[in-house]
Amino acid sequence: MCKEANFSGVETIFSEMSETGFIPDKYVYTSWIAGLCRQGNLVEAFRLKNKMVKEGISPDLFTYSSLIFGLASKGLMVEAQQVFDDMLKRGITPDRHVFGILIRGYYDEGNDVAILGLHDEMRKRGLVITGGKGDGEH
Repeated sequence: MCKEANFSGVETIFSEMSETGFIPDKYVYTSWIAGLCRQGNLVEAFRLKNKMVKEGISPDLFTYSSLIFGLASKGLMVEAQQVFDDMLKRGITPDRHVFGILIRGYYDEGNDVAILGLHDEMRKRGLVITGGKGDGEH
């Protein structure tokens, strides 16, 4: 459903939902944010994330990975890194998927230093498999 939906007018839709007594939860917000990010509508995605926080709902790993994906897809790696850093500050532990999004983004812009830094961070977090049959790291 989210892949086909029109995500413009998020505020209107959320107002209508509230009027009918439906209170959006973390999953509704995050699904909507993910759809907006897939469409490249980052302004609305961040507006909705801010509304989510204002409503007292904390973004989770999926919320952050969606925002990072949206930014990285547009080549906005400085902003993607800022969202990643904010995620870490809030105590949310990144997984391989989030690191993969960042690594692909940095690869696309040719930033080998950032890629190596992320690889080191993954290793520190135990997200890199090492020591296979004498052929080095994998």
